[in-house]
Amino acid sequence: MSQLRATKCKTITSATTACVFTTGELMTTYRAQPIDGPTVKPNFIENYEKCRLMEGFKHFLIDEADLTRMERIWAECKTPGEKDIKTFEYLGSVTKFSRDFKKKIYVRVFPSKNVSIKGSSTAMRVFTDEVLEIIPIVLKQQGSPIAANDARLNKYRNEWEPGFPNRYTTIDTDRFERVLEEFGIYKQLITVISPSSSPCPKPFLFQLFQDMPHDINVKIGDMVRFFAPDMKIVTDSCHAADHIWTTLVMGVNWKKLSCPDKDSRIEKVKKLVIEMLDIPRSMAPGAVITWELINKMINDVKEGCRWNYDGENKCPDYKLVGVPHDAQADIKIYIYVTSFFDLPTYVNFLPNRNPGAIPIWMFRFFCKLGWIQQFFSTKEHSKNRDMIVEVALFAVPNEHMVAARGFVNTVLNLTQVARQSQSLKPRSTENRESSSGGEAIDGFEKMLANALKKRKEAEKHKNGGSK
Repeated sequence: MSQLRATKCKTITSATTACVFTTGELMTTYRAQPIDGPTVKPNFIENYEKCRLMEGFKHFLIDEADLTRMERIWAECKTPGEKDIKTFEYLGSVTKFSRDFKKKIYVRVFPSKNVSIKGSSTAMRVFTDEVLEIIPIVLKQQGSPIAANDARLNKYRNEWEPGFPNRYTTIDTDRFERVLEEFGIYKQLITVISPSSSPCPKPFLFQLFQDMPHDINVKIGDMVRFFAPDMKIVTDSCHAADHIWTTLVMGVNWKKLSCPDKDSRIEKVKKLVIEMLDIPRSMAPGAVITWELINKMINDVKEGCRWNYDGENKCPDYKLVGVPHDAQADIKIYIYVTSFFDLPTYVNFLPNRNPGAIPIWMFRFFCKLGWIQQFFSTKEHSKNRDMIVEVALFAVPNEHMVAARGFVNTVLNLTQVARQSQSLKPRSTENRESSSGGEAIDGFEKMLANALKKRKEAEKHKNGGSK
């Protein structure tokens, strides 16, 4: 056992790997190309639509050697139908493929943040279904096979049962290694597809995992989704909450809804939104949920409250999906969004009172924070409000996190959200309004000053030191 603990899984990290994919089809076409190893890609080989319809088809990772074997098999197929049969026969799961071929075993590791706990860090997670499947395969490779109904496997199958439909269980990487040791597995037979460091200090990091699919989505303001072992598209609690919030709350002016029976209708839709937010908040640490279920519940709310969402296609772009997080937006765009939706603005915190631009990550953070202020009162549904605060802070780069938490504490009166930072006291805003017509709130000088200073230094360095 001590010798097994001394061994480590092989790793493929973003530090030495490029992620190549077709624009607009990241999830279904990506492949990882390490500098000093074989290219790794999903087993459906850019044929996702056909493979996902094959009942029982499971997601796993293959490399160039595996693909070469499949090309030989396909070359002998006389019809497209025969090729489909052979594809499922061999690529339907890693277990099926390993019956006839000895392959390298790859395990996906993904970062996940438990947003129901304020200030929680990000942990690297592994799907338990994939752990249970690879254990017999690796043991067979090292010459010590076990039965499919081995008592230890059954114990973990029962322990890791998610308990709810459309949800999946994961474990952290430390637990993963302990399980491998329990079964006497030589870890060098397993290659982990992993970020550059673990645990990941920032959720789906901008600087880590930068060439992997998770972070590419974050950089451009899109939702993070990935494949469960059974090929369903899933997301973690953080991005489930983000999707609910962005789709059902943001894009609506909750101060100026115009409809019959206004108060009762607003309370109805708010109640539905809160009930939906209870789902990701109550998820177990590391659990993931199907994207289809979240979307269905969102569409049900929209259908039942159509009056609340009829104008969503006519409102200004407050998401800026596709724009890199480290780019800049004209400050007028931010002012226009806050004015259109009657959101509080945070522009007079700037050291320069006439700023021309705002960082994209800050734009997104401020918009989420503005809608949090508008949707929640100071006391009601505090647990769900605190969860969405964590979601909003998700977009903040590490170097600004302490100031951001302090600013959130100032703005929302969250006495516990800034435990890791020094409280920032806003200057008086009495008898003063922002140019958007909303309430103006100070207190974020340190955060932006740091960002602007770094930007000026970078521009100065780029121009060879000239001003």
